Amino acid sequence: MRWLYVIRLGSLLALVVFFAGPAVSAFAYNLTWLSISKTIMAQTYQNDEEHWSYSLGEYPLSKGALILKQSPTMTSGWLDWQRNEKLSNPRWQYLAGYILMLQKDFNSARDSFQEYAIGSADRTGLSYFFWGFAYEWNSQPEQAVETWKLAPETAEHFLRIGSDYFYNRENPRQALEYFSVASQIAPEMCEPRYRLASAQLELGKPEQALDTLLRLETFLCMDTEFLGEMYYLKGKILASRQQLEEAITNLRQAVLLNPLDTKRLVLLGIQLSRSGDQVQMVEAHALLTQAVALDEDAMWAYVGLCDLERRQQHFSQALEWCQQAELRFPDSMEPVFYSGRVYFDMQNFSEAATRFEKATTLAPSNINTWLRLAQAYEGTGYLEQAIDAYQFALQLEPDNESVKRRIQELSK
Repeated sequence: MRWLYVIRLGSLLALVVFFAGPAVSAFAYNLTWLSISKTIMAQTYQNDEEHWSYSLGEYPLSKGALILKQSPTMTSGWLDWQRNEKLSNPRWQYLAGYILMLQKDFNSARDSFQEYAIGSADRTGLSYFFWGFAYEWNSQPEQAVETWKLAPETAEHFLRIGSDYFYNRENPRQALEYFSVASQIAPEMCEPRYRLASAQLELGKPEQALDTLLRLETFLCMDTEFLGEMYYLKGKILASRQQLEEAITNLRQAVLLNPLDTKRLVLLGIQLSRSGDQVQMVEAHALLTQAVALDEDAMWAYVGLCDLERRQQHFSQALEWCQQAELRFPDSMEPVFYSGRVYFDMQNFSEAATRFEKATTLAPSNINTWLRLAQAYEGTGYLEQAIDAYQFALQLEPDNESVKRRIQELSK
């Protein structure tokens, strides 16, 4: 393993410096660090972007930087050697930037990435991206944006900036602009269009998102990761539009490309459970139980199983799944809401009302909780309370004509 090779080189360095004379020591010292550098760089440059995560608070990682970070003494020695020798190889500046980011020395990391960007005539824009991030993580977002403007205008560069706005800054509107530019520069790339559709959906534009995904199908996308995400996102949009068969078709493709992705298993399982077909319900049960086995924190897998059993009138099994979900996710509305639906179907309206009352406290802006609560009150004969619940629902959707009619009917 290469990291063992690095450790051996570090040990060799110590022995040479201890036993050899000054001149030989200096030569061996540089030679050893040079060997370490080349070994580390071979690791680092296998795939730079493979080690980058867009998640908030994470720092850019590389195999090479992590190898050095495993030994603080070796890390300090390598950085000192790299600085003292003032080596001209800009790729070592890049590695130094990685390590300094890991050490949260953002000012020094910024200088290293700047030197790499300028000295190597970086055409990918990746060093500009990290150069800007060094500013951002040092609480200088304006300088970060100005730095990114200096980078070559490649699709990858706009994609990185858009992803920062979308995932880190939670600004989908600004992200959409960058994703749109990236998709125009490289219309054959899968990722920019997938990210663009994600931003459109986040901004409440499902029709635009679906159109973006449909246009992506005209290209031969060989990237299975984003092809799978494309099918998943398309299935999600179609499901929200009640286009069940088309949603299931796309979600099957998504699961086929990654059968261990719990969110894909769950969404496909839920859509199959709504089909009313007994064979598909059996398949739905298998998918949802597989999702629970893969991820015990997949809340919607428990809720999906609860609702699946309810649809088949297996009420005791349904309540068991909802109760498990309530224990695991006490602050979530969905387990409580769906257990209320089970009790409602059992015509235990009093218990259903209790569950829906709790659901309204957990999610007071969700209109469905108020509508179900009103129906449960109707079942118990508490019509005044039912009217009050409908009134709360109407506050959330003032133009809901069916709710207005029901209030009028109950008020007679």
